[in-house]
Amino acid sequence: MSFEHVCSQELPPEVDILFNGRRRVTRRFELGKNGNIDDAIFAAYGDADPATITSCTTGYAGLKLISQKVLPSQNPLKPSVLAQVFETLSDTLVSETDDDIDYDLNGLKRTTRHLIALPGVDLTAFIVGTQTFGTSPVQYLANLKVEQNDALTRVTAVYLQAGVVSKNRSPGEIIGTVANTWNTWRVDPTDAAAMSAAGAGAPLAGVVISDGIENVQGYNLRSVTTLSGTITGVKTTYTDPVQVKIPGVVTLTTRAVSIGSESGTVAVASIVPPRVKTVAATVTVEITTTPPNTVPQLAYNLEGVSCSVDGTQASLGNLGSDTFVSSGGNASITGRKTRLSIGADSQTYPNCYYVGGPATGTVSYTGAYQPNPADLDSSSIIMEALTNVSQNTLTGHGATAAGAAEGYYTTGVLQRRARPILTTLAGVVYWEVVTVSV
Repeated sequence: MSFEHVCSQELPPEVDILFNGRRRVTRRFELGKNGNIDDAIFAAYGDADPATITSCTTGYAGLKLISQKVLPSQNPLKPSVLAQVFETLSDTLVSETDDDIDYDLNGLKRTTRHLIALPGVDLTAFIVGTQTFGTSPVQYLANLKVEQNDALTRVTAVYLQAGVVSKNRSPGEIIGTVANTWNTWRVDPTDAAAMSAAGAGAPLAGVVISDGIENVQGYNLRSVTTLSGTITGVKTTYTDPVQVKIPGVVTLTTRAVSIGSESGTVAVASIVPPRVKTVAATVTVEITTTPPNTVPQLAYNLEGVSCSVDGTQASLGNLGSDTFVSSGGNASITGRKTRLSIGADSQTYPNCYYVGGPATGTVSYTGAYQPNPADLDSSSIIMEALTNVSQNTLTGHGATAAGAAEGYYTTGVLQRRARPILTTLAGVVYWEVVTVSV
């Protein structure tokens, strides 16, 4: 379709005076009654005002086309309308509205600027964290948003005063300490001189345990956490019941034995086995930068307490006699028969010591009778007793007591545990040492 180049085709324009002396002009042009809307010839974005479809319109200097659309007619007797909007635009960014200023972030001054220019405007100066704005106080670019199309460039730039944006306090991992987290913008919270220069107050106290960048409310802020308070030293002490092991005792002795008319002694090992008892122990929790590297005096430690008992057994038995007669029958001799038995064994007793010994038991008894060889030719034969002997001996080895010589004490450390609980950014490691002692 085509436009008739007559002034009557343009409806009266709308003119708005914008911020900073800028103008917005909205022009409307009636399309031919028989024309197809899809055939409407649109101007290029960025064209100067006025549009080229009318030669009788006087445009405003510096205005550029930023939007256009066809408004279809709902009345068949009225033509559709082409609406074009022009605004003052140049290659230089200018404020589109008043700057927004607030102090919502911990009292820091924040300025939000809304800027506008033609497409392709140079944005290289907008470096987050570097570009500054204003004085007293100076603010640094903290956030940048850019919207671009064929018609224009819109920039939303947020500038923020250097300082502490937010603070958080919470109990530290170590008893008696506080974890402090500060989110700051363009200032090191641990540097007293930098904090003073920024007018941000006293620096963050304590040892630094983390330092990084956190996105807080849309801003990439430096987040530093320190631990303040008394970090090292004894943190708590309490009493707790614990079970300890008491050494056993092996007593080497003899006991009398008898059966019938016979009697004697026997060596025995009398045992009181190791046992457990409950004692009140003191538990101490300490924080230190030097982990334990020595072995303390250990209480109720039975590693050095043990013994063994060797036993020997011997038995000599007489089994009677045999009489041997000569071939002539006028001479005879009696021979004795005996039996010898010996043995040994050993028994260990962990966590026990022995007392007494060596202990020896002996049993003697008459096992048989035999004629006296000297009386074999006499009319009255004298019988002599044959004695059997059994003997056992117990001998102890190892610990004869439970004391310092064996490393056994009833006072000292029952248990000690150490673990790294905190590492600072400076590389200092803090250890938690838990000691159970009596």
